[in-house]
Amino acid sequence: MKLRITKTILFEIIMGLGILAILINMASIIFKNSGNEGEKKSGLTYNEVYALPKRPTQLQKDLYIELSDQLKADTDDILPEVNLVVKSFIADYYTWTNKGGSYDVGGLTYIVSHSYLTLMESSRLGFYRDLDAFANKYGKDQLLEVETITGTADYARPFTFLGENYNAYYMEVEWTYVDREEFPEHEFQNKAAFIVIDYKGVLQIAQFLEI
Repeated sequence: MKLRITKTILFEIIMGLGILAILINMASIIFKNSGNEGEKKSGLTYNEVYALPKRPTQLQKDLYIELSDQLKADTDDILPEVNLVVKSFIADYYTWTNKGGSYDVGGLTYIVSHSYLTLMESSRLGFYRDLDAFANKYGKDQLLEVETITGTADYARPFTFLGENYNAYYMEVEWTYVDREEFPEHEFQNKAAFIVIDYKGVLQIAQFLEI
């Protein structure tokens, strides 16, 4: 019996190959963000909790070093670590100058693992969607780069995540971008509110939204 390849079957094959390509791309990005690769490129030392930033800006380096030191600190005050987790996320997620393209979403190491893929895909369709077009128009070195971050974390009510309650912390943050001559950085988001939870012994961002 001869196999008849219909347009529907052909479409499904093409869609399957497309999904496979996306998964391979995602795996490649995750691998590049992991331990040794980042250490070779950045000169930073992996703190064994949060992945090394890839092609970090100076601000990202400074924050990662501070966070690593805080992780070693013998203290019961958790708020300084919360501050650094949120600021490290902002410095990476909202910076475009060190990204390989619109598929290279930053800051994912600071997101609760169950939300990792959701944020990656929504960012590619949203905040990161026009990154490549802006790079072609203005030049990659003239894109968004977070320069300063201000905000202070505080304790919050327990946060329910996947049906369980977790110790939670709340932080409203503002940040500035490096001033560019032509790129319209003033048109982009520069405020957000974050909920950080102690998820299985690691502080991770469970929710954030523009304010």
